[in-house]
Amino acid sequence: MNDRIKNISNIAEYMQGVGKAARAASRAIARASTATKNNALLAIAANIKAREAELLAANAKDGSSDTDTQGRRLNDRRAAASRSPR
Repeated sequence: MNDRIKNISNIAEYMQGVGKAARAASRAIARASTATKNNALLAIAANIKAREAELLAANAKDGSSDTDTQGRRLNDRRAAASRSPR
């Protein structure tokens, strides 16, 4: 759990802020061109690739055996698949 979440004293207020930020982001994304959205996705993918070792190490450190979590976990196979052309 990150420090920002540990220090939340008012969950309802925090969630209200998260909701407002999400609504604002959704409006900005809706106005963006397809090219802008594609460039954003490529930048996100590049960031994940650049941080792949860090992300895999964090997943290994987490060690959760919950099957739902395992389905969402980045692993070597998924990381390789994300780099493959479609």
